[in-house]
Amino acid sequence: MASATESAHIARTAISVSAATPSASVTTATLPTSAPAAADVSAADSAAHANALAAAKGGRLDPVIKLLKKSPDAFKSAVRAAKNGASAYHKWVKSLSWKNPLKYTLMALPGYLQTELINWLASQVG
Repeated sequence: MASATESAHIARTAISVSAATPSASVTTATLPTSAPAAADVSAADSAAHANALAAAKGGRLDPVIKLLKKSPDAFKSAVRAAKNGASAYHKWVKSLSWKNPLKYTLMALPGYLQTELINWLASQVG
């Protein structure tokens, strides 16, 4: 019974404290917002993302591509799967043997590198 009384007292105190604080709308009304600044940020983000993809394709995918090309059968299978889409590619990667180091290499790639690899594989003739 004493704990119920204490919790009711704490709830009333919290309500009175929150009622005493200024509302969020007053705080946000004082913050300046500007649409051009938001557009500049999104343009900078997309430019940075494009630069990261270009750098990744130029350098980071080279070892993975070399590893794929070491096994012509795996390379052909990867190209076929990539041409059918990202979900087919991921299904193909998961179907590789647990003993195959290629499986773990492909699974360890960050998402944007996997996307670049799928796009590169899909563009290959074969």
